[in-house]
Amino acid sequence: MRRTMAKTLDPAVRQALDSPTTLMGKLREIAKRIGTDQELAERLWQEANVNSKLVAILIMDRKSLTPDYLERLLVDIETLDRAEQGKVGEWLLANQLMAAKKLHPSMDGWLESRSLMRRRLFWSFKARLMRQQKSSTAEAERLLRLIERDLGGADPDLQWVMNYCAAMIGIYDPERRQRCLDLGERLGLYLDYPVPKGCTSPYLPEWIGSQVAKAS
Repeated sequence: MRRTMAKTLDPAVRQALDSPTTLMGKLREIAKRIGTDQELAERLWQEANVNSKLVAILIMDRKSLTPDYLERLLVDIETLDRAEQGKVGEWLLANQLMAAKKLHPSMDGWLESRSLMRRRLFWSFKARLMRQQKSSTAEAERLLRLIERDLGGADPDLQWVMNYCAAMIGIYDPERRQRCLDLGERLGLYLDYPVPKGCTSPYLPEWIGSQVAKAS
């Protein structure tokens, strides 16, 4: 059945992929129905619409994620507009790369990349590692020093994920927590950010404080 689906997509699936209003949850449902299918993943990845690429990420065979294959994916993502780069890049990171430990050394090298998207993914990767492990990392001091130095003047998209990383350090590293709080207060970054009811503010003192309080 999966091989048949790989040859011809159901019309309802095709419509969902082509619609810009399709929700992420629906895309996950589609991917779950399909299961792992590298042939279909490669075909969908070549399509122009972002939904197809998101489903492709979910159904690709993780064994195919070699450094060379990852590089091809990244080059393709970099041809998208900035908002789409963030969406597809983060989806790839969250759904495939975090679990592909063999690729973590490659991601470590993105800090100094000329590509803004790869630098964004580097910081998101480091933040996600701490959140996943619920602990700080041995490189927290190096990361925090870079954040303290560069956060205030960083590109807005890069700033967002660096702030995310600072929050994870503050939450999971008690020894460096006060520095993260002080940094947030000094910069005032996202102090007035509109936050939906029930969500956590990205303002560092509020973000860190609320998560630490929940854990205590």
